[in-house]
Amino acid sequence: MYVTTITIGRNVTSTPGINEDPVQVPMPDERWSAFKVAAAALLTEAVIKTQKADGVVAPFYYEQHSGIGVWDGVEEESFKITTLSDQPMTYRAWLRDELGDLAPQFDQLAIALTVGESELCY
Repeated sequence: MYVTTITIGRNVTSTPGINEDPVQVPMPDERWSAFKVAAAALLTEAVIKTQKADGVVAPFYYEQHSGIGVWDGVEEESFKITTLSDQPMTYRAWLRDELGDLAPQFDQLAIALTVGESELCY
């Protein structure tokens, strides 16, 4: 199975006051929800583009996971959305570019995109 996963983190850099160092703080709930929806929508769009371009309607299965991750030594809430399919994600470069454009819209330095293959071990 082919696997594509997007991982995002909730923290943003605070705007410090005078003589204060910036710190990482969680983005507000509404903004965090919008970020998760936007990332998931891009993955869905990449799947649709892949299916149309390749003329294959192999099913793409979606999984979503929330948890805690660490970025630059700071713990933060994280969200992952993954697709699994018998068909590779041929719109990976498009998705990478779109995620790169999305990151600064939510005050992120980066968004993780993981692409690979999954094996069942018996």
